[in-house]
Amino acid sequence: MSPALFSLALTAFAVGLTEFVVVGMLPILAENLSISISTAGWFVTGYALAVTVSAPFGTALTMRIPRKRLLLGIILLFIIGNLTAALASNYGILMLGRLLTGTAHGIFFAISVKIAVQLVEKSKQAGAIALMFSGITVALVLGVPFGTFLAEYVSWRLSFWIIVLAAVAAFIGVYKWIPEKLEWQVPVSMWHQFDFLYHRSMLYSYALTILSFGGPFIVYTYITDILHTITGFSFGSISAILVLYGASVAVGNILGGRCTDKFGVFKTLKVNIVLLFLVLVVFYFTQTSPLFSVVTLAFFGLLAFGVVPSLQFLIMKMIAHYKVQAEEVASGTNIAAFNLGIASASFFGGVIVDSISVVWTSLGAAIVVALSYLLIRAISKNHECEVSIHENTHVEKGPIC
Repeated sequence: MSPALFSLALTAFAVGLTEFVVVGMLPILAENLSISISTAGWFVTGYALAVTVSAPFGTALTMRIPRKRLLLGIILLFIIGNLTAALASNYGILMLGRLLTGTAHGIFFAISVKIAVQLVEKSKQAGAIALMFSGITVALVLGVPFGTFLAEYVSWRLSFWIIVLAAVAAFIGVYKWIPEKLEWQVPVSMWHQFDFLYHRSMLYSYALTILSFGGPFIVYTYITDILHTITGFSFGSISAILVLYGASVAVGNILGGRCTDKFGVFKTLKVNIVLLFLVLVVFYFTQTSPLFSVVTLAFFGLLAFGVVPSLQFLIMKMIAHYKVQAEEVASGTNIAAFNLGIASASFFGGVIVDSISVVWTSLGAAIVVALSYLLIRAISKNHECEVSIHENTHVEKGPIC
């Protein structure tokens, strides 16, 4: 991995850790800040909403800024946001820190893919994207459980300080190794940057991302509370379980990409969504069992993030099909869809926790995932497009309109 690409991966690690680290410490934050667990859930919801807004609109507004200068500014904002969180003395200040970092997150992932592919030869571009996103995988596998452990045995603030150090290192790396001259498209006007929204297929695909990826977060947002209060695990044991979950996420991403290549986008998504629905229903019955809950969670991580490669690749192929001029904005809109799904899911999860019980979050997630299956069937019936990842081919089996 080149130093420049490593800098992007390190930034992705810090961003991914910031997004998900609070999931493992929600009960601790709720107790420390004297708020309810559902109110603490807004640290996930608020962050995701900030990403949802900044990914398309922040990218559009900053389209004319040179990419390296914009990237450095994003990381600086990210550092400020995490410093705010680390020093927060109350709920409002911590939420402000979350909103600042969420804003930086949205723009970073909207522009980073195009930056990454310019750092390598054309034949190695797919690998460059995978290496950059490996930062998020490492954050899920190691960072989030480690942050949960620190919150329990040292201080929840220490996690944010560690993220600040990682972001400072990323800033130095980007400043030193990312080239000054990077290519990017500058559309004629702000209005033309959102022309892709006229295509129904893209709108349906964004909605699919919201439901299929966001649905599982109804239960994942409160997974630490479930494992502690319902299953009976200590926070130390939960950290180890989250390592297993992160490992299953990493495997799910790989399998999702390979299955999309072999079986096609829609067939992969249909099977994945059906299996995910079944696992969520099973978890409702296994969450009281230490053994079976862990086994179920392993499959849950495998399937919940297995949809990501298919969803992102579908958008990429549609961008190419429609010859979208503002590629970063269109791609950023799917990042927004991912996070709108997280925000909506964590909000409805909080409603379920307050009105019924945290036990029912898995069934709530199952219902949303079932709705996403109806949507993928409708899209595939009217706009089916099978693609090959490695060969980068586009074979239409139906209209895309």
